[in-house]
Amino acid sequence: FCQTAQAQVKRPMTTGELYAFCKGATPEATNFCSGFVLAIVTYVARVPSLGVCLPPSVSTSEYIQLFERWVELRPGAMVDGADLGVTHAIVDLFPCR
Repeated sequence: FCQTAQAQVKRPMTTGELYAFCKGATPEATNFCSGFVLAIVTYVARVPSLGVCLPPSVSTSEYIQLFERWVELRPGAMVDGADLGVTHAIVDLFPCR
């Protein structure tokens, strides 16, 4: 039983894998990316200790483009968890001043 249960445990998606979804050629891939990024942005905006101040006029597609550029400038982040990658991108790009 233990071996079967362990075999079913999946590892978290990496930032690189999410980046690939965001750059994906299928509507399913881009929809997945949009939902994932928007969920993290919404969460990050509600955690005051992260010090994020989001402008009201940024669209989901703009957040995705910003995330993609952030990843491209930090290839080492590709191995991090996807949730951390999006969080770090938003914290870096939208700090409260």
